Amino acid sequence: MNTPLSPRIVMEAASSGVAAEKVYEVLSETGCGYDTYAAPAGAAPGVIHAAYLDTAANAFPAPINQPDVPRAVAATFQAGWTGGDITIVGTDARDKTVTEVIADNPGATVDGDVPFKTITAISKELVGAGGKTVTIDTTDKLGLSRLPVGDVWIKADGVSEDPSAIDLADGTFTPTTAPNGAVNFVAFYPGVVE
Repeated sequence: MNTPLSPRIVMEAASSGVAAEKVYEVLSETGCGYDTYAAPAGAAPGVIHAAYLDTAANAFPAPINQPDVPRAVAATFQAGWTGGDITIVGTDARDKTVTEVIADNPGATVDGDVPFKTITAISKELVGAGGKTVTIDTTDKLGLSRLPVGDVWIKADGVSEDPSAIDLADGTFTPTTAPNGAVNFVAFYPGVVE
């Protein structure tokens, strides 16, 4: 019987010059996940959808921009927002169709939990009367291609670091080094295919 390799051992093998294809092959055989993120942009307001009025129709019009990598999104509500909750529909980092409802909080930014790979629709709950806006933003919470069943180890431009947060239920991690469009990330973790 083969003893499973820990992601940290495999990660160290990868940093010692083992070809990425071989690392991925070993990870797949041992039930570990391995994801790469080529210089994801930093979290920013209005990246997914620009400001949208609470008095407008409930379905957000095009353009709905796509995340650069699978990641959670956020909604920034202007003070006085009366359009209700925001519903986002798309696919997650594991290519499953998902829907997330982000509860409104006028005057605040509310982070979502689902790592969206694609977004196919955005809507609001109500046609409001306040004349205030919401933007749909990106966050620094990145999505994993498998659900993790334990720790996630990451490298930021080849330097090992512990993530600042891991969400096992939604399959996300937030790197300690914030994405900024220049830093590349690799994540290693014990994971299961859904």
